[in-house]
Amino acid sequence: MLRRISGIGRASGLLGYTVVVAVVCATMGADSVPGAPRALAVLTGIVGAYWIWRTFTSGIPAARRTARAATAPEPRTRRYALLFDVGDAAEGALLVIFPAEGSDALPEGLARIVPPGPDKCPWAGLPAPTGTVELRGWLDAERVVVAWIEGRPYWPQDVYQDVDPSDPEALEAVAELLPGPM
Repeated sequence: MLRRISGIGRASGLLGYTVVVAVVCATMGADSVPGAPRALAVLTGIVGAYWIWRTFTSGIPAARRTARAATAPEPRTRRYALLFDVGDAAEGALLVIFPAEGSDALPEGLARIVPPGPDKCPWAGLPAPTGTVELRGWLDAERVVVAWIEGRPYWPQDVYQDVDPSDPEALEAVAELLPGPM
């Protein structure tokens, strides 16, 4: 998951195609590769160079911040409710975070997590719909928090969002995420 967060797989795949076509052109001659694959190699090389730049400037630092958050001391124990739309797996699963005490407590935060399963079955490996979560990380300027459920990390897709229970607009926004009639 940290490799996926860093973006190194996408960049290396794009540049890998470009390198293979360049090696074939260099060893067998440029005429051995038709024009369309050569043009595609140039295009993937340009896009791959962009993704390598993004990987080194933001992807790898984000993966490092996330790894540091996953091992942060003093986790905060909370309750959660998992929301996941199988039809829109790219959106990711959403953990609605509640205080550890009080069964009728209002939500205090939202944490969108990366679906842990493979691309064909992203919901595989999701935690139970409700339960207890340990939040590790820092709620400072970076707001990177990793959810640990039953001893397994669930990596964040975005930053942790606080929900102010005294703000009716914030609670209404959370209610819109919930399934069922309003």
